[in-house]
Amino acid sequence: GVSINGTTTIYLLICLGLAVDYSAHIGHIFNLSTGLAQDRAWEAMTRIGPSVFHALFSTILAVLVLSQSQSYVFQIFFKVLFLVTLIAGFKGLWLLPVVLALVGGDKADASENGKTAASAKKVASDGANDFAAVGAGS
Repeated sequence: GVSINGTTTIYLLICLGLAVDYSAHIGHIFNLSTGLAQDRAWEAMTRIGPSVFHALFSTILAVLVLSQSQSYVFQIFFKVLFLVTLIAGFKGLWLLPVVLALVGGDKADASENGKTAASAKKVASDGANDFAAVGAGS
């Protein structure tokens, strides 16, 4: 078990940001996409999903090294971060896309709102470039 103390509290606060990170990237691309909810969820998963998966996988690999540590601080860091990473990855790569496909709503193409489809596609691609390196700053 893990007791709540100064060390675990700091790690939990760090993990709070990480827990939101994967879902935020999927949700952002979903929001930029147009069409039916299922198509928007699929587009989000195909455009940013691989980057989110690689960020998740590299974080797990990096944290696994700490599992063999004899230090209390590193053992707690491993336990907390490993569990949070697995839960956040499940939530961001499986649960959120399914929920968005079911209740995310449809979004009309920007050309129907007076904009050109080309400018809407440019905005969507610019947003995807912002999140191309998911794990780099997280």
